[in-house]
Amino acid sequence: METSARNKALALADKALSRATSTVAKQRLKKAALETMPRTIYQRDTTRDGVMTCLKLNLAMLIEFVLREYFGGLSLEWRTFIEQFVTLPVTVRTTQTRRLYQIHANPRQPENMARLAAALCQVNARKVHQDGRLLVFELREPPKPGS
Repeated sequence: METSARNKALALADKALSRATSTVAKQRLKKAALETMPRTIYQRDTTRDGVMTCLKLNLAMLIEFVLREYFGGLSLEWRTFIEQFVTLPVTVRTTQTRRLYQIHANPRQPENMARLAAALCQVNARKVHQDGRLLVFELREPPKPGS
């Protein structure tokens, strides 16, 4: 009887050891997974997300308006419009009555620069004022090589 009780106790101890070993292995896997996680978890700010969505939509609508009003309905992706027109360098000269925006043309895109020059003429014809100053837009041709 003593042997049978001892065998039962050993069997129970083996089961407990097996469960403990299994639990330790699972916990080590969890620990390894947690170590790969970033230390800081950021929460999404839905308010800012909504504001940015509105700004993007307004930008898209503004680009559509400019393409329709000043570029004769030219069909361009808004990213292309930004890359080809918005990123051009500009020199601003301000006096008491006038603010002159001199946009420096890209010599590698003569067709688009011709479109831009025509669009600027249309904008100037509207005689837009800001803070009491007339806004004037001008397309400056790049300097000729060797001059």
